[in-house]
Order: sequence, then structure tokens, then C-alpha cells
Amino acid sequence: MTDTPATGRQPRTQRMVGLTLAVAFLALLGASGIELGRRIARYNDEHAKTIWYFIQVGETEFGFLNRQVRIEATLDESTERTGDGTVTLSYGDDAETFGIAVPRELALPGLDRFTDWMGVYFFADSQDRPLREFRELVRTGDIPLRCVVVTRVPQPGTAEDGRFNLEIDPEDWGWGETMRDRWRFVFYELLPAGGIETTELKFPESGKSFYRRRVEAYRKGLPEPERDPTELDEGTWQWDAALRVMPRPPAITHEEQALLSAGWTLPAASLGALGFVVSLAFAFAPQRRRGEIDHADHADSATA
Repeated sequence: MTDTPATGRQPRTQRMVGLTLAVAFLALLGASGIELGRRIARYNDEHAKTIWYFIQVGETEFGFLNRQVRIEATLDESTERTGDGTVTLSYGDDAETFGIAVPRELALPGLDRFTDWMGVYFFADSQDRPLREFRELVRTGDIPLRCVVVTRVPQPGTAEDGRFNLEIDPEDWGWGETMRDRWRFVFYELLPAGGIETTELKFPESGKSFYRRRVEAYRKGLPEPERDPTELDEGTWQWDAALRVMPRPPAITHEEQALLSAGWTLPAASLGALGFVVSLAFAFAPQRRRGEIDHADHADSATA
């Protein structure tokens, strides 16, 4: 006699239960997903940030607002580090001189020799325009451009005592490159009325470090700490300009994420998605036939 399946088709009860759960989880996913999207949109509206467009300048001489801009490097060949020296930024009758932060031996043309630590940019508020439209409005003068020279200055300072007792030269720019939490950024903005406005900001504290300080203050009953006002602040033009002279960008700070306003909607949406997949798998899981079950039981009995 031929074995017949215990169920020629999926058990009706199992399938109905699985599909019912899938519909319930899908409804949960839809409701929580819609509310999650609303909360994120509301957060973004309340914390809207300006989008800045930057146009890099590669020439050492150019005109800006009817004034001549000149960038000249004076190299000190007497030092052991070839490529060390100073850079002078001239804007009309005004000038600023600063040291070469990251010396490079290779004499590249234009400003390419300084791209590791310095950049010259025209920039403006995009006004939420596409890039092509933005360029056209700049060409017609409807969006005024600004100009800035941004420099990144590694400042390793005094090396802290470590387990390896390394002897580190604080003047070694290579060591300073690894200590990015001590980087400083100097912005030389060329003002429309003439003159150069200098602003100095430091590399922002990491999100993890700031979180640890907040937790420590909470444990000790102290007021919640705030970020240093001299740090780079996300969403500002200084932040976007500084990113262009960093070897790699920093991590996004956690306290400025839209998902922090998600509340119950994020875990609910995650549960809905996971439950929906599991429920479908349960509803349409293949069943073993009677012959397979009897054969497995017979094998188990023989083994015993």
C-alpha cells in the first residue's frame, strides 16, 4: 500500500494563522512606518540646515569683487623638511601670512601642492536649487558668491604618557595628522567691502566622547554638558568647507539625528517588518509527508 501524505496541501489552520499574523504585522508596519516618516519630516523641518555649494579654485591669482587675490608660497629650503615655509594671502591691500601646515616635497603646480591642508573656494547658499540652476543664478549675479581660504592645522601638542613610552616630536606634522581631535581650522574669508575676516575653530568632539560626558554628568547629578562653542558645527558653511581639507570626514554626531525623535515608531516598525517575514514563512512552510515521518520514527526506534 502506498503511503499517502498526512496533508496533501498546506494545513489549513497553519496557513490561516500565519496569514492572519502576517496581516496584523503588516498593519503594524504600515501604521508605525507612516508615523515614523511624519516624525522624521517634522524634525527635519524644525532643524532645517542650509545646503552650501562650493566651487574650488586652483589658481594662485584670480579676481574677486573687483580686487586681485594672490596666494604666494615662500619655501624655506634650509630646513630638513623640504616644502616647509609660509603662505601669504593677498586680497587687494590686505594680506595674511600663515605657515605651511603639511609640507610636501613634490613641487606640484598651482595650489595642488597644498591640497592636503588648504583649499580656496567660492561658495554660496544653494537656496535649495539644483546645481545647474544654481550655477546659472550665480552667473547672472542673482546669487552672490563668497570666497574663503580654509586651512587645516595639525596641532599634536605634548604627547601623553602611554604604555610604549614613545618619544614624539610635537613639531612633527606626521604625528599631528594622527591626532585629529587636536586639529584646528582657520578660515580666511574675503569680505565684499574689503579686508580678510579670520575665524578659528577646532575639530569637533566625537559623539561617543560627548555621550560619555553626558552620562557621567547624569550619574553625578551635574548639569548636562554642552559642546564647546569653538568647535566646528554641523550644517554651517565652515563645517562643509573644513570637510574638503580633511583626509577623511568625521563621524556624524549622534545628538543631531532625526531618528532620535522616532520614539516608539522605530521599534514598532522593526517588529512589524520582522514579524511579517516570519509569519509568511510560517504560513507557507513545506510539510513533511507521512512516509517521511514514519520512516524517521522507524529509524529512531531501530536505533533505540
